[in-house]
Amino acid sequence: MAARRIATIIIPIMLIFMAGLVQAGSDSASSWRSKIESFYDYDTTQPLEESFALLHDNQWYLHYDVSYKSEGDIVYAHYFVPVTAEEHPVPCIIGLHGVFSPSEEQFWMMADFLAKRGIAGIAPSLPQHHRRAKGKQLVSGQRFVVGSPETIRDNLRQAVVDQRRAVDWLSTRPEIDPAAISIAGISLGGIVGSLTYKVEPRLRNGVFVVAGSGVDGIVENSDLSVIAIFRQAARVKLLDPQKFVDALQIVDPINVPDLYPRPVLMMNATEDVIIASTEALRLYNTLGQAEQIWTNGNHYFPAYVGEYLTASFLANQMPDSYGETPPGSVLVASPGYRFIESVRRPLAGTNRLWVDLRVQTEEGGQEMEHQVAAPMVNRMVPVVLATRDTYSQIQHEISDLPAFIYLMESDNASQLAAALAYIDALDLSADPLVYYVAPSHGISCTLTQYSAADIESARHILSSVLSVESIGAISVGVPPAFLSDAIEYPNLAQAAITLSKKIRYEDLGPLPWFPAWEDQGVRWSLEPETLPLDPAN
Repeated sequence: MAARRIATIIIPIMLIFMAGLVQAGSDSASSWRSKIESFYDYDTTQPLEESFALLHDNQWYLHYDVSYKSEGDIVYAHYFVPVTAEEHPVPCIIGLHGVFSPSEEQFWMMADFLAKRGIAGIAPSLPQHHRRAKGKQLVSGQRFVVGSPETIRDNLRQAVVDQRRAVDWLSTRPEIDPAAISIAGISLGGIVGSLTYKVEPRLRNGVFVVAGSGVDGIVENSDLSVIAIFRQAARVKLLDPQKFVDALQIVDPINVPDLYPRPVLMMNATEDVIIASTEALRLYNTLGQAEQIWTNGNHYFPAYVGEYLTASFLANQMPDSYGETPPGSVLVASPGYRFIESVRRPLAGTNRLWVDLRVQTEEGGQEMEHQVAAPMVNRMVPVVLATRDTYSQIQHEISDLPAFIYLMESDNASQLAAALAYIDALDLSADPLVYYVAPSHGISCTLTQYSAADIESARHILSSVLSVESIGAISVGVPPAFLSDAIEYPNLAQAAITLSKKIRYEDLGPLPWFPAWEDQGVRWSLEPETLPLDPAN
């Protein structure tokens, strides 16, 4: 591929740069490595002085507010612990937000998703963000990236040490498996995460979303407002950009060698105007065991698919002791369902991520084979529920709808009960929440829509004709009450047309903590250098 050909040119240049040009007096790779290790070193004997307070819990996890000391500063974080940790230690991921994050809740959506699948999560605030802000700031995190080059350098170092202290703290927790601690980050969090991953050998894996490397390239190409102001100041000679580039070399992931290569997943976008694709490739090319997945979108990577990809990646990298269905691949949902998820590889040109679901019941019985497809939009989306046969007949008409697609084997009470249990666990907030398409008499069909409250009623109706013991063991027809509000259409095509009118991108609100950035039409992509000149080809 073109990216690989470029890598054969870039990597030797990078190695020469790291070995001889980054810092005066660094005349070998070994001396530069020593300088890196010394720069990111910290006093491990200092007490953590942690605090720990339960905020709330649910059937899947407990949510705590925690804090710990890091080189004299207090790091505030939210901590999500799966209930399965009561039985045995669980894996954990450190999740880092982006720059100017307005809320501590920015990583909670991912933490919720992973904790439901048996992976604990801790989400620390980066320096100068949220409760860690010092002094007056127009926006959260302003003082992290605005200041002298030495100040920015020290902020990045502090952020890395904070995450190493998080590993220190997690390693003392009886509920956490110290051999399965990973790190993830988005944007600035991905840059901090990649630096931490490179210098901290106790981390098992890294997941970096819309992250990149190369101070010089980011300064030259990024459309981030603070960097645009920086470029303007440099043009009128109010500052010397070379001083920034020089001072920040040691906190630039492109210059920090992959000291302990382990598997890494990167997710990037070809049209990203904040972290350009060239800078994403530069970071990728410094990693020894990285996989990179691309969309044709912008800096706000599709959250739903990002959750599934992260969970699947972590599950595939778990220690062998977790067996064939490790944390990250299993969702347990009430009443008594176990969904084993297998994420399919993204296919360039498509606009969904398909996941195969092996559905098991608590008391045994016949297994079901379902599928769910996550959409590539950061909107509050509904679910279209149908059988595989029904979907095959309307697939063309609804393929671009901003909605989850959930497919069952057949239209019966057992299949519906399992599907609604999974949809309930997704915790989506669209209203209506579910559109159920089913064949009726002859070629006609019905379309029924349900709000979240309706789903609870529908599940009660199903439970009245099914017991957990019988689910999957016998075939029970759909109770008439379940379809009491159904609208009948002469054929599936008419129902599909109605769906396309009911589920419109412009009518869906953005996800909390995501900007209302236009992301309609995002699809899986090839690497930037392999894209055709004409996207229609």
